[in-house]
Amino acid sequence: DGKMLLSKDGLTLIAYPSATGSVTIPGITTVGDNAFYGCSSLISVSLPAVTSIGSFTFAVCSSLTSVNLPDVTSISAGAFQNCSSLTEVSLSAVTSIGDNAFRDCSSLTSVNLPAVTSIGSQAFNSCRSLTTFVIATENTTYKASDDGKMLLSKDGLTLIAYPSATGSVTIPGITTVGDNAFYGCSSLTSVSLPAVTSIGSFTFAVCSSLTSVNLPAVTSIGTYAFQNCTSLSTLTLGTTPPSLGSSAFSSAKNAFTILRPNASAALYETWYDTTYVTVFSGKTITFEDSE
Repeated sequence: DGKMLLSKDGLTLIAYPSATGSVTIPGITTVGDNAFYGCSSLISVSLPAVTSIGSFTFAVCSSLTSVNLPDVTSISAGAFQNCSSLTEVSLSAVTSIGDNAFRDCSSLTSVNLPAVTSIGSQAFNSCRSLTTFVIATENTTYKASDDGKMLLSKDGLTLIAYPSATGSVTIPGITTVGDNAFYGCSSLTSVSLPAVTSIGSFTFAVCSSLTSVNLPAVTSIGTYAFQNCTSLSTLTLGTTPPSLGSSAFSSAKNAFTILRPNASAALYETWYDTTYVTVFSGKTITFEDSE
Protein backbone atom coordinates (compact mmCIF):
# COMPACT_ATOMS: atom_id res chain seq x y z
CA ASP A 1 0.00 0.00 0.00
CA GLY A 2 3.09 2.23 -0.04
CA LYS A 3 2.58 3.52 3.51
CA MET A 4 5.66 1.95 5.08
CA LEU A 5 9.37 2.31 4.29
CA LEU A 6 11.12 -1.03 4.82
CA SER A 7 14.55 -2.53 4.43
CA LYS A 8 15.06 -4.50 1.20
CA ASP A 9 14.52 -7.83 2.97
CA GLY A 10 11.30 -6.55 4.54
CA LEU A 11 12.41 -7.35 8.08
CA THR A 12 13.10 -3.81 9.33
CA LEU A 13 10.47 -1.10 9.52
CA ILE A 14 12.21 2.22 8.89
CA ALA A 15 9.25 4.61 8.81
CA TYR A 16 5.46 4.53 9.03
CA PRO A 17 4.62 8.22 9.49
CA SER A 18 0.94 7.96 8.55
CA ALA A 19 0.05 5.16 11.02
CA THR A 20 -3.37 5.64 12.61
CA GLY A 21 -5.86 3.58 14.59
CA SER A 22 -4.92 -0.06 15.24
CA VAL A 23 -1.87 -1.42 13.42
CA THR A 24 -0.63 -5.02 13.17
CA ILE A 25 2.55 -5.85 11.22
CA PRO A 26 3.33 -9.58 11.37
CA GLY A 27 6.45 -9.88 9.22
CA ILE A 28 9.03 -7.46 10.59
CA THR A 29 11.62 -8.27 13.28
CA THR A 30 13.14 -4.83 13.90
CA VAL A 31 11.65 -1.36 14.22
CA GLY A 32 14.07 1.45 13.52
CA ASP A 33 14.57 4.78 15.28
CA ASN A 34 11.63 7.21 15.06
CA ALA A 35 9.58 4.82 12.91
CA PHE A 36 6.22 5.91 14.41
CA TYR A 37 7.42 9.19 15.95
CA GLY A 38 4.60 11.68 16.45
CA CYS A 39 1.81 9.47 15.03
CA SER A 40 -0.76 11.24 17.18
CA SER A 41 -3.74 9.20 15.90
CA LEU A 42 -2.12 5.80 16.45
CA ILE A 43 -4.10 3.91 19.13
CA SER A 44 -2.74 0.38 19.30
CA VAL A 45 0.17 -1.58 17.82
CA SER A 46 0.84 -5.30 17.54
CA LEU A 47 4.27 -6.42 16.34
CA PRO A 48 4.30 -10.16 17.09
CA ALA A 49 7.70 -11.02 15.59
CA VAL A 50 9.70 -7.89 16.52
CA THR A 51 12.65 -8.37 18.87
CA SER A 52 14.18 -4.87 18.89
CA ILE A 53 12.62 -1.40 19.22
CA GLY A 54 14.77 1.58 18.19
CA SER A 55 15.20 4.99 19.81
CA PHE A 56 12.14 7.26 19.96
CA THR A 57 10.17 4.69 17.93
CA PHE A 58 6.78 5.58 19.48
CA ALA A 59 7.73 8.91 21.06
CA VAL A 60 4.96 11.54 21.12
CA CYS A 61 2.30 9.04 19.98
CA SER A 62 -0.15 10.84 22.25
CA SER A 63 -3.17 8.56 21.58
CA LEU A 64 -1.32 5.24 21.92
CA THR A 65 -3.01 3.14 24.60
CA SER A 66 -1.92 -0.43 23.86
CA VAL A 67 1.20 -2.20 22.57
CA ASN A 68 1.70 -5.91 21.94
CA LEU A 69 5.39 -6.77 21.75
CA PRO A 70 5.66 -10.36 23.00
CA ASP A 71 9.14 -11.12 21.61
CA VAL A 72 10.88 -7.78 22.13
CA THR A 73 14.06 -8.09 24.19
CA SER A 74 15.49 -4.57 23.78
CA ILE A 75 13.86 -1.15 24.02
CA SER A 76 16.08 1.76 23.07
CA ALA A 77 16.29 5.31 24.42
CA GLY A 78 13.11 7.37 24.43
CA ALA A 79 11.11 4.62 22.70
CA PHE A 80 7.80 5.55 24.40
CA GLN A 81 8.66 9.05 25.64
CA ASN A 82 5.61 11.32 25.90
CA CYS A 83 3.11 8.56 25.15
CA SER A 84 0.63 10.33 27.40
CA SER A 85 -2.29 7.90 26.88
CA LEU A 86 -0.35 4.67 27.49
CA THR A 87 -1.70 3.06 30.67
CA GLU A 88 -0.21 -0.44 30.92
CA VAL A 89 2.83 -2.14 29.40
CA SER A 90 3.66 -5.83 29.51
CA LEU A 91 7.08 -6.67 28.12
CA SER A 92 7.66 -10.23 29.22
CA ALA A 93 10.79 -10.84 27.14
CA VAL A 94 12.52 -7.47 27.59
CA THR A 95 15.94 -7.55 29.23
CA SER A 96 17.20 -4.04 28.35
CA ILE A 97 15.49 -0.63 28.60
CA GLY A 98 17.25 2.51 27.38
CA ASP A 99 17.45 6.02 28.80
CA ASN A 100 14.17 7.98 28.92
CA ALA A 101 12.29 4.98 27.52
CA PHE A 102 8.99 5.82 29.25
CA ARG A 103 9.70 9.37 30.34
CA ASP A 104 6.61 11.59 30.67
CA CYS A 105 4.15 8.73 30.17
CA SER A 106 1.79 10.50 32.51
CA SER A 107 -1.04 7.92 32.37
CA LEU A 108 1.14 4.84 32.80
CA THR A 109 -0.03 2.89 35.86
CA SER A 110 1.58 -0.54 35.49
CA VAL A 111 4.78 -1.94 33.98
CA ASN A 112 5.38 -5.67 33.74
CA LEU A 113 9.10 -6.33 33.25
CA PRO A 114 9.73 -9.79 34.68
CA ALA A 115 13.07 -10.44 32.94
CA VAL A 116 14.67 -6.97 32.78
CA THR A 117 18.36 -6.81 33.73
CA SER A 118 19.33 -3.31 32.56
CA ILE A 119 17.41 -0.04 32.97
CA GLY A 120 18.79 3.23 31.63
CA SER A 121 18.81 6.69 33.17
CA GLN A 122 15.50 8.53 33.56
CA ALA A 123 13.56 5.59 32.15
CA PHE A 124 10.48 6.36 34.26
CA ASN A 125 10.94 10.08 34.96
CA SER A 126 7.68 11.97 35.52
CA CYS A 127 5.55 8.81 35.33
CA ARG A 128 3.56 10.05 38.31
CA SER A 129 0.71 7.55 37.88
CA LEU A 130 3.02 4.52 37.85
CA THR A 131 2.03 2.60 40.97
CA THR A 132 2.84 -0.97 39.96
CA PHE A 133 6.16 -2.49 38.96
CA VAL A 134 5.98 -6.23 38.25
CA ILE A 135 9.33 -8.04 38.41
CA ALA A 136 9.71 -11.83 38.46
CA THR A 137 10.79 -13.38 41.75
CA GLU A 138 13.66 -15.14 39.99
CA ASN A 139 15.02 -11.88 38.52
CA THR A 140 18.58 -11.53 39.83
CA THR A 141 18.99 -7.77 39.23
CA TYR A 142 15.79 -6.03 40.33
CA LYS A 143 12.72 -6.47 42.46
CA ALA A 144 9.61 -4.46 43.28
CA SER A 145 8.67 -3.31 46.75
CA ASP A 146 5.92 -5.27 48.48
CA ASP A 147 3.30 -2.75 47.38
CA GLY A 148 4.72 -2.61 43.85
CA LYS A 149 5.29 1.16 43.90
CA MET A 150 9.09 1.12 44.08
CA LEU A 151 11.69 -0.39 41.78
CA LEU A 152 14.59 -1.68 43.89
CA SER A 153 17.87 -3.51 43.47
CA LYS A 154 17.58 -7.24 44.12
CA ASP A 155 19.05 -6.89 47.62
CA GLY A 156 16.54 -4.17 48.45
CA LEU A 157 19.22 -1.68 49.46
CA THR A 158 19.08 0.65 46.44
CA LEU A 159 15.99 2.60 45.45
CA ILE A 160 16.01 2.95 41.66
CA ALA A 161 12.63 4.56 40.99
CA TYR A 162 9.60 5.71 42.96
CA PRO A 163 7.77 7.82 40.37
CA SER A 164 4.38 7.86 42.14
CA ALA A 165 5.67 9.11 45.52
CA THR A 166 3.25 11.57 47.15
CA GLY A 167 2.71 13.13 50.57
CA SER A 168 5.05 12.04 53.36
CA VAL A 169 7.34 9.09 52.62
CA THR A 170 9.58 7.13 54.99
CA ILE A 171 11.73 4.27 53.68
CA PRO A 172 13.75 2.69 56.50
CA GLY A 173 15.61 -0.13 54.74
CA ILE A 174 17.46 1.39 51.82
CA THR A 175 21.03 2.71 51.92
CA THR A 176 21.36 4.20 48.42
CA VAL A 177 19.01 6.31 46.30
CA GLY A 178 19.78 6.25 42.60
CA ASP A 179 19.78 9.05 40.05
CA ASN A 180 16.33 10.51 39.28
CA ALA A 181 14.60 8.18 41.77
CA PHE A 182 11.98 10.79 42.81
CA TYR A 183 12.33 13.07 39.76
CA GLY A 184 9.24 15.16 39.11
CA CYS A 185 7.21 13.88 42.08
CA SER A 186 5.34 17.14 42.32
CA SER A 187 3.01 16.03 45.15
CA LEU A 188 5.78 14.72 47.40
CA THR A 189 5.92 16.87 50.55
CA SER A 190 8.39 15.19 52.93
CA VAL A 191 10.91 12.35 52.86
CA SER A 192 12.72 10.49 55.61
CA LEU A 193 15.51 8.10 54.64
CA PRO A 194 17.15 7.23 57.96
CA ALA A 195 19.70 4.69 56.68
CA VAL A 196 20.61 6.23 53.33
CA THR A 197 24.28 7.15 52.86
CA SER A 198 24.27 8.10 49.17
CA ILE A 199 21.91 10.30 47.14
CA GLY A 200 22.31 10.29 43.35
CA SER A 201 22.12 13.05 40.77
CA PHE A 202 18.73 14.71 40.12
CA THR A 203 17.22 12.45 42.80
CA PHE A 204 14.65 15.00 44.03
CA ALA A 205 14.76 17.34 41.04
CA VAL A 206 11.49 19.11 40.18
CA CYS A 207 9.80 17.93 43.39
CA SER A 208 8.09 21.28 43.62
CA SER A 209 6.06 20.58 46.81
CA LEU A 210 8.90 18.99 48.81
CA THR A 211 9.38 20.93 52.05
CA SER A 212 11.27 18.60 54.39
CA VAL A 213 14.00 15.98 53.88
CA ASN A 214 15.56 13.87 56.64
CA LEU A 215 18.95 12.33 55.75
CA PRO A 216 20.76 11.76 59.07
CA ALA A 217 23.19 9.14 57.69
CA VAL A 218 23.98 10.61 54.28
CA THR A 219 27.63 10.99 53.28
CA SER A 220 27.25 12.09 49.64
CA ILE A 221 24.68 14.07 47.66
CA GLY A 222 24.92 14.11 43.86
CA THR A 223 24.81 16.91 41.33
CA TYR A 224 21.48 18.72 40.91
CA ALA A 225 19.97 16.43 43.56
CA PHE A 226 17.49 19.10 44.72
CA GLN A 227 17.22 21.09 41.50
CA ASN A 228 13.98 23.10 41.30
CA CYS A 229 12.86 22.06 44.78
CA THR A 230 11.18 25.44 45.12
CA SER A 231 9.40 24.66 48.42
CA LEU A 232 12.34 23.15 50.32
CA SER A 233 12.37 24.52 53.88
CA THR A 234 14.25 22.03 56.05
CA LEU A 235 17.07 19.57 55.38
CA THR A 236 18.20 17.40 58.29
CA LEU A 237 21.76 16.03 58.11
CA GLY A 238 24.03 14.01 60.39
CA THR A 239 27.19 14.46 62.41
CA THR A 240 29.54 14.68 59.43
CA PRO A 241 28.71 17.05 56.55
CA PRO A 242 28.18 15.13 53.30
CA SER A 243 30.11 15.68 50.10
CA LEU A 244 28.06 17.72 47.64
CA GLY A 245 27.91 17.54 43.87
CA SER A 246 28.00 20.82 42.00
CA SER A 247 24.69 22.69 41.74
CA ALA A 248 23.04 20.28 44.18
CA PHE A 249 20.50 22.99 45.07
CA SER A 250 20.29 24.71 41.67
CA SER A 251 17.03 26.69 41.32
CA ALA A 252 15.85 25.39 44.69
CA LYS A 253 14.31 27.69 47.27
CA ASN A 254 16.66 30.62 47.94
CA ALA A 255 16.41 30.35 51.73
CA PHE A 256 16.13 27.16 53.77
CA THR A 257 17.29 25.64 57.05
CA ILE A 258 19.81 22.86 57.58
CA LEU A 259 19.47 20.99 60.86
CA ARG A 260 22.64 19.39 62.22
CA PRO A 261 23.91 18.25 65.65
CA ASN A 262 25.15 21.10 67.84
CA ALA A 263 28.49 19.32 68.27
CA SER A 264 29.06 19.56 64.51
CA ALA A 265 28.47 23.31 64.20
CA ALA A 266 32.11 24.13 63.41
CA LEU A 267 32.35 21.36 60.82
CA TYR A 268 29.28 22.66 59.04
CA GLU A 269 30.56 26.23 59.06
CA THR A 270 33.72 25.14 57.25
CA TRP A 271 31.71 22.91 54.92
CA TYR A 272 29.44 25.79 53.93
CA ASP A 273 32.35 28.14 53.31
CA THR A 274 34.21 25.66 51.10
CA THR A 275 31.17 24.67 49.01
CA TYR A 276 29.49 28.07 48.72
CA VAL A 277 30.62 28.90 45.19
CA THR A 278 29.76 25.54 43.60
CA VAL A 279 26.66 24.69 45.64
CA PHE A 280 25.15 27.48 47.76
CA SER A 281 25.88 30.63 45.76
CA GLY A 282 23.04 33.13 46.02
CA LYS A 283 21.21 31.21 48.75
CA THR A 284 20.62 32.05 52.39
CA ILE A 285 21.19 29.02 54.59
CA THR A 286 20.28 28.99 58.28
CA PHE A 287 21.91 26.35 60.46
CA GLU A 288 20.05 25.09 63.54
CA ASP A 289 20.56 22.33 66.09
CA SER A 290 18.82 19.05 65.42
CA GLU A 291 19.30 17.82 68.97
